[in-house]
Amino acid sequence: MSPVERTATATREQDEQKQGEQEPRSVRRISLALAGTVVGGALAGVGVVTLLFSGSTHTSAGPAGSTAALADSASHRPHTVASPSVSAGSPAPGLPAGSTLRADPAGFAIPVPADWTRSTDSAGRIYYISPNGAYRIGIHITGISDHGALGELQSESTQNLGPDPDYPGYQDYSVQATDYHGITDAAVWQWTWNGYSDGFGQRRSKDLCWDQNGTSYDIWVSAPLSRSNVGAAYFASVAAGFQVG
Repeated sequence: MSPVERTATATREQDEQKQGEQEPRSVRRISLALAGTVVGGALAGVGVVTLLFSGSTHTSAGPAGSTAALADSASHRPHTVASPSVSAGSPAPGLPAGSTLRADPAGFAIPVPADWTRSTDSAGRIYYISPNGAYRIGIHITGISDHGALGELQSESTQNLGPDPDYPGYQDYSVQATDYHGITDAAVWQWTWNGYSDGFGQRRSKDLCWDQNGTSYDIWVSAPLSRSNVGAAYFASVAAGFQVG
């Protein structure tokens, strides 16, 4: 990772921390007020990236993993995700009543519960945060990296194995190539980390990045580790329902 990319990643974490501090008992990236219950049927019919949003996805033996193992994982491609046809303002597929496909001013649409709050940071990242701050969605739209989607996420993962991680307590990680809506320049990164000092404890995060028509799209979901099943349901719905332009 170049110094510029390294600084950008660190800035994201600093800005997310600030976003969290603005919320009562806040944390990091997605939510809906479901008090830790499983979102019934949220994964049904979505079929998004087949990696589980769980706490045991190490791609190599040992606590630290290896770059080689991350590269090996790229050959295991999940199935292509079919994009649902939904109009902005319509009920979002796979989420409980009250969620809609929200048209964002940045030029995309995303399935989000109506009571989630939208915010941005200094780097242009967009966040949708639940009322209690337990779950979060993040979106970042930038130019394409020279490394491609997979290389970019592998680089970020490798950096977190070093002495100065952006995600303290980084563990149970995996980086895999995937096909996303037929786009092969796409990858999924998921990991567990210590979280913030907000009472929610460890967090499970999942990041989907893909390059499309000269633009890089990065969307991620974060949930308390103890509620990772809820986070999995939200990630599935967000990834399947996200619409460009």
